[in-house]
Amino acid sequence: MKHAVKHTIVVMLMCIAMLLCACTATSDAAATNDAAIHNMQRLYRSSSLVVVASCFRTHTDAAGESCADVKVERTVAGSLAGSGDTLHCPSSAMKEGESYLLYLTTGDDVYQTEDVDRFSIVNDTPFRVEGDLVYASGAILDMAAIESDIANASRTVSVQLVSKYYRSVSSLSVGSDYIFIGRIKKFPKQQPMDFRSNDSGAIVENRLPASLISVEVYGSLKGGLNYGDNIQLVYCPAMCQDIIDAATLKPAACAEDKLPVPEEGGTYLFFLCKGPDEKQDYYFGVNPIQFMAELDDNNTISVGSANRAFNGYRTLDAVVKTIRKVLNG
Repeated sequence: MKHAVKHTIVVMLMCIAMLLCACTATSDAAATNDAAIHNMQRLYRSSSLVVVASCFRTHTDAAGESCADVKVERTVAGSLAGSGDTLHCPSSAMKEGESYLLYLTTGDDVYQTEDVDRFSIVNDTPFRVEGDLVYASGAILDMAAIESDIANASRTVSVQLVSKYYRSVSSLSVGSDYIFIGRIKKFPKQQPMDFRSNDSGAIVENRLPASLISVEVYGSLKGGLNYGDNIQLVYCPAMCQDIIDAATLKPAACAEDKLPVPEEGGTYLFFLCKGPDEKQDYYFGVNPIQFMAELDDNNTISVGSANRAFNGYRTLDAVVKTIRKVLNG
């Protein structure tokens, strides 16, 4: 009887030990997966493009650097490459015939090879993909979970921490990435929107009322936009507190009631910049005061009193002449 009881106790202890080991293994695996997901989030923020691509060639370039050519199977985030595009990546970590999840930053074009763009792999870390699984630093992650995490992250709009106010049309033209005439097709009501900016390496996050304005491009004076293009312009009047004078770098904040207010159907001369995150296809005003000048049917141009760069200008022709003179040297 005593032997039977002792045997039962031993069996119970063994079962408890096995359960504890299983729980520890599960806990360790969860911790490993959490660490891998956190690393993926960091890589996403540092990347310009995220793709799943297959490696079809590995080689050594003229400089003796190990490289890989990959064909994009699908784009996960960003618009710099699409399905079927061929990319060139400095890397010795990929094998021909295998697919990878790649977090990429833009590099120099490979001029020796037609239709091939050069990208760098963030942290030189490609992640092997098999079916719906991603193998990441000891963890096995579900691709759908990674894509869901990226989709959530993309809802936070990346912006510059401050914008610059310009005292003249000439300096405004130089400071803008895109200058064009366009019409506002849709101006939705402002809703709370999440924003992220970088302040000397520290991430600053805010939730501010904003609207994504749909703008159709008519005629372009600067930048790569063309007639008929449709863009999303981030309109956030609250950012008027984060403006500095481009000439003095002193604060140039403006009250919201002094800002221009877009009208649906209105035609304007826009002065815009692209956002800091190449994966997001958003455009921003060069600043909340000077991002647009209103045009009427006679091409008369008008701006608010806070926009002193346009003092002395009444017609679109006069402004365009100044812009072209500056841009053409």
